[in-house]
Amino acid sequence: MFGSVLSYPDIGEEFCRKILKILLHVEMYRVHIVPQKVYYGSDTDKHGTRLDVFIEEDGGAGTIYDVEPDKNDDSELKHALPRRVRFYHSKIDGRSLKSGDDYSKLKQVIVLMIMPYDPFGKNRILYTIRSKCEEEPDMDYDDGAATCFFYTKGKIGELSEEARQLLCYMEDSCEGNAKSGLLKDIHRMVETVRQDEEVSLNLKSR
Repeated sequence: MFGSVLSYPDIGEEFCRKILKILLHVEMYRVHIVPQKVYYGSDTDKHGTRLDVFIEEDGGAGTIYDVEPDKNDDSELKHALPRRVRFYHSKIDGRSLKSGDDYSKLKQVIVLMIMPYDPFGKNRILYTIRSKCEEEPDMDYDDGAATCFFYTKGKIGELSEEARQLLCYMEDSCEGNAKSGLLKDIHRMVETVRQDEEVSLNLKSR
């Protein structure tokens, strides 16, 4: 359903802006959305990947967001989750720098994993992962890459009440979980897409 709403004409862009505003406190006016963006391997025997929702900011910093709702808590896949995200970052980076461009032009990439299971067993609602220097952990080292793991049932951590409500809504998108004004707007958009018979048929066939 999440991907269907983001790709829905006249709704997806506004839905995306509201989601990112609540979760990351970013204001965007224009975004480019590609649901189910596919990155093929560099050769036939190399691994490719499919990103659930690829979002690129138009103008400004040109940040790329990859939003991945993930319900699969299979122990083997869960163990490989950090390497899976590393692969996502590498694929996005490899296609976001034009030939001849300086490395300073490499865009900032933020991967958002949203899941109903705890990926690291610490009961945190948000795990933010960035590169750092082990010998000097307080040293500034900004390579433009970040990953945010949102655990919808997490209890520990500082996150706005509206963001907590949004994560609850994403797990169970009923009217009762749409408590704030922004969430009520989001719920109206979700209901519009749900009432589309073609979308409903596609979701049932998966």
